[in-house]
Amino acid sequence: MYRRIARELRHQIKAGVYGPGRRLPTELELTQRYGASRNTVRDAIKWLTANRLVDTRPGQGTFVLNPITPFVTTLSVDPETGLGGGEGDAAFAEVRDQG
Repeated sequence: MYRRIARELRHQIKAGVYGPGRRLPTELELTQRYGASRNTVRDAIKWLTANRLVDTRPGQGTFVLNPITPFVTTLSVDPETGLGGGEGDAAFAEVRDQG
């Protein structure tokens, strides 16, 4: 049951029903909506938290997190040794361009 609740909430988050920074319904509201126990709703919230979709704040509620968009940058090769791992001008330019 908690997986179904988590899946539906995840879908609503991805669809923009609950946008970044927005508070999810309370545990009580979710238990009533899904006809589930409080522990089941808490397990669903734990799953969403573990997957970095929401953050719980004691006394305030559960809030949708801003998604993290990773980026990939080119690491330059050291011209003398031929080994990778050096961050040359190309890598810094890519990072700068991506903010």
